[in-house]
Amino acid sequence: MTEHVPIYDLYGEKPDKRPDFWLHCETIASRSSLHRWEIALHRHEGFFQILYIQAGSGEAIFEGRVHAIHPPAVITIPPQVDHGFRFSRDIAGLVITVVATHLRIRPGTHSGLGEWLSAPCLTSLDKDDDDAIYLGRTLERIGEEFASRHSGGNDLIDACLTSALVLTARFSTGGRDEFLGRSDDLRFWDSKIPANQIQH
Repeated sequence: MTEHVPIYDLYGEKPDKRPDFWLHCETIASRSSLHRWEIALHRHEGFFQILYIQAGSGEAIFEGRVHAIHPPAVITIPPQVDHGFRFSRDIAGLVITVVATHLRIRPGTHSGLGEWLSAPCLTSLDKDDDDAIYLGRTLERIGEEFASRHSGGNDLIDACLTSALVLTARFSTGGRDEFLGRSDDLRFWDSKIPANQIQH
């Protein structure tokens, strides 16, 4: 007999037909502390989640498989995937919930990044790597913009969200061009070089 896995918008809250947000952000501790630091197996119908683990420890459960969490780390979870967590009491970090249809790059699309987004992933980060530091700061900025509600915040959050997902995918896949695709159509312009001296 298949175990019933509940469906939530945000964990512990009943799903509504029409969510009143496209993105929600909160600390991991704020919700997990209400549930004795354990988030039981559940799924989201139309939400993509990103967890940024800054400190502490725990376990992530994806489709019945347990994965140890060693911070700093980023966890990405597409819609309709059974998942749960067990956290230590000193856990620190953010959980970002996004309406999946709002993402610039959609899980399950034919692009390499879309394929990567269609499966849950726990990506450990090197705390001394400059790009990993930038990624962490980008996710923190999403939380700050969400909390501050400053003008232009949605556009900035959108940009940060795309940057964070691309960087996480690079770390997760080892930056493999054949998986993520290359940006061969970009041109770098050095404004210090006179235009008539630029060779094409």
